[in-house]
Amino acid sequence: WCSDTYKRKHPQVIRNIKAALDKPFMTDNVCQILFDLSGIQTKYYVPQRDLLSPKYKIRDRILGNGDNYDKIMRSHQNK
Repeated sequence: WCSDTYKRKHPQVIRNIKAALDKPFMTDNVCQILFDLSGIQTKYYVPQRDLLSPKYKIRDRILGNGDNYDKIMRSHQNK
């Protein structure tokens, strides 16, 4: 959710949010989104891991036990 005022002031952010709706993402990269949205400039910002960045790169989503989440989900969909 974004207020009407925010939408008016940040139309590019709104476009980026809409473009990211169906992209796979891991929560360990939330800090990248927050860096960008809050205007924090740091050497730790990696646009390829920022879901809202045009430079975002989709990566495999790996579970804590090392399993590939996307492969598991695809195998269940094919059954």
